Amino acid sequence: MVFAGVGMYVASVRATSTSKSEFIVAARDLNEGHQLTEGDLGTVVGETNTALSANSFSEKTPLVGAVVLGPISAGELIQGSIVQRGGLSLREMSFPVPLAHALNGALDSGDRIDIVAVTSADEPASTVLAGLRVTKVSGGGLDVEVSDTLVITVSLSNSADQVALAAALGGDKLFVVRANDTGSSADSTEAGKLTPAIPDSNGAKT
Repeated sequence: MVFAGVGMYVASVRATSTSKSEFIVAARDLNEGHQLTEGDLGTVVGETNTALSANSFSEKTPLVGAVVLGPISAGELIQGSIVQRGGLSLREMSFPVPLAHALNGALDSGDRIDIVAVTSADEPASTVLAGLRVTKVSGGGLDVEVSDTLVITVSLSNSADQVALAAALGGDKLFVVRANDTGSSADSTEAGKLTPAIPDSNGAKT
């Protein structure tokens, strides 16, 4: 998602409202785990719809001190689903997995994954954790030639998740499934774009 403001324009999209509001966007590229300061935030004025307004911010103050939960590009709208207000409470844990059990290393930071475990030959496979966010991947890419093991670091929201992951690592086999949510990508893209006011031939904004 790219937005007008902070030196950027976006393509016009259909809007369900012609009213114009101010929205908070990223003033620079932001990494996961970064704690926001006022200097990280910019503003843009544009047309929007009800869905966008419900999950965005019109003031910087509520965002200062919030923690970024995933990469945000410069100019991208800051939405409630991508920040955690109230400080950092995420845990991180790394685990090794054979490349053949982890998409042959085709994972990137920011991906969402499910962990499927086979604990024993007598027990069926089960999904022990779902929707974990990958924060770091090592051993894939160019390293495939020298290692057949991928080391994946994920963020965990509570101690129960870290215990569940540790228990799964003690089983016979572990499989990683990419679980990025693409089912509603078209809808979320429409809802996440702003339509800038464009001057007409007489200089009036439409």
